[in-house]
Amino acid sequence: GVYPFTRLCEETGLGAGWRYVYQDGAVDLSLTLRQNPGFNFIKIRIAYDKSVLSLVSCEVPDIPDSVFQASRTVDVCPYVLVFASAGDMTGDIALAKLRFRIAAGAPDGVYPVSVSVEQCFDEEGLSPVIRTFEGCVTVESLVPGDADGDGLVDGRDATLLLQHLAGWK
Repeated sequence: GVYPFTRLCEETGLGAGWRYVYQDGAVDLSLTLRQNPGFNFIKIRIAYDKSVLSLVSCEVPDIPDSVFQASRTVDVCPYVLVFASAGDMTGDIALAKLRFRIAAGAPDGVYPVSVSVEQCFDEEGLSPVIRTFEGCVTVESLVPGDADGDGLVDGRDATLLLQHLAGWK
């Protein structure tokens, strides 16, 4: 199983929401700038453990009156996103949705993903403080049907499943 890190900032900062995509062994990372005081240029760096994760796509929304640029290829690490506009962009802004694929046979472990702001300024040339985060993707081996997590599928697992279905636990 995969247990991605999730963090949403309550103050001005980059928030990240993770979603595991079961059909193709991928995790989606949505980057949102929350409580944005205003900027007209931002350069964001996304670094990750390339031994287990590979970036396979990056979607950016159409932000009116702005220009977007990203690393030339999607598989480069760190990946860089740049947004610029003539005037300040304010409010909560969805900046990008990135899809990472987890390597087949990835060993159990915790693999870092970091998002940092390398440069940011507003139309007056001032640099607003933008909080960033470090997160991770945790990969754990699971045995299908092992409800109690002991590595075996046995009568105890069947009992736990039946109790759950009956609403007992």
